[in-house]
Amino acid sequence: MRMLKVLAILLVIIAVASFGIQVQPVQAVALSYPATGKISYGGVPSSYLPWTKKEAVIPAFMSLANQYRGTYESIGKSSGTYGWDIILFKFGNPNGAPVMVDSYLHGNEFYGEEVLYSLVKWLLTSGDTYAKQILQNNYVLIVPIVDYRWGRTNYNVPSWMTAKDPAKDGGKCGVNLNRNFGPNWPSSLSHSNTDSYSGTSANSEKEAQALINAWNKYHPRIYWNLHQGASPQTWCSATTSQAKTDANKVKSLLSGIQSALGVTSKWTFSVGSGCGSGNSYGGAASKGAAGFMTEVMSGWDSSSSKKTSLNSGATFKQVKAMFIAMCEAV
Repeated sequence: MRMLKVLAILLVIIAVASFGIQVQPVQAVALSYPATGKISYGGVPSSYLPWTKKEAVIPAFMSLANQYRGTYESIGKSSGTYGWDIILFKFGNPNGAPVMVDSYLHGNEFYGEEVLYSLVKWLLTSGDTYAKQILQNNYVLIVPIVDYRWGRTNYNVPSWMTAKDPAKDGGKCGVNLNRNFGPNWPSSLSHSNTDSYSGTSANSEKEAQALINAWNKYHPRIYWNLHQGASPQTWCSATTSQAKTDANKVKSLLSGIQSALGVTSKWTFSVGSGCGSGNSYGGAASKGAAGFMTEVMSGWDSSSSKKTSLNSGATFKQVKAMFIAMCEAV
């Protein structure tokens, strides 16, 4: 009987190896994230709301991870009453060069998450040569929501704040997470009665600490933070010799990849050595990554033309080209 059990186990192993049977990962720890109706969108006009509400974002990424052998974990908790898990999704080769991308650092900037979901779906489902190489050679780390609040700022609102968050979610301004990171934390904004309030100290916010936890654990060679609101522009910071080499290699590879993908009006960037003014890309650079921040598109409206651009059109192609260059560079 014992021999039969051993034989059965061997047959399963052979079947997996021979036929590529996918064994789905099991997530052992229950994670907390917002259910429908838990996030306040206040008086935001419908034309300025995301195509996918925030409550549906994490389940959508979980579905991709469960179907395509990804895994996910909590890297920290959110500010505010609920203390939701800030969730990191992992795809590709755990032994490969790590590349990390996040969105919703500013809680009302939904274009970043929209194009990020399309990018991950392309990576997992396209069978494209570039996608196959990335999954083989890179460990892709994705944080689709850093800030759960539907606001530019997070839920950590000081008692003296009177200014309302410009996202019109009904609340006052909290901490602007893209002003909270060290080493160049802008202390001059620590008493600002605006949506540029930088918090009580560098890295004071739970959301900032969550990203730092991920940087310290996975040591991404590339970190990329996605935003919206201004015309497309990319900032890059590299402080170590390895990061400078990686960033400059991304730059040298980018134009050729853009041409191969049929990209016009090509995005580009310069490699700097500073650490911004409390920005997350500067914080990542201080940890040894090549840090990038990109404004993917101007405006906030949810028009069909912008959705198309983010899902499959010009903006998606630009983001895909950047991502491929980042992965190939490391």
